[in-house]
Amino acid sequence: NVMILTSSQAQQEFGRIEDAEKRLVSAKSSDHIPHFYLFLKILVEYEKGDESPWFPWLNSLPRYYSNGASMTPFCFECLPPLASWLAMNE
Repeated sequence: NVMILTSSQAQQEFGRIEDAEKRLVSAKSSDHIPHFYLFLKILVEYEKGDESPWFPWLNSLPRYYSNGASMTPFCFECLPPLASWLAMNE
């Protein structure tokens, strides 16, 4: 049994969610509709916890990220100037 997450399979599972798609289109983000369905699938599986066949994979994902994208303004202030600039532009 092969488990592969795809946006098209998620869309088939949930059906078209027209309200969400309309919002993405109106925000000029229609290219993100596949990402919406994929992320929805991940959230649904995460909510199932250990009842989900995806639980081992979801449970293995990091819960802490120490890259510039996950830093707060306070984090940047704690870094030396060059490191702060590099992290902010990461």
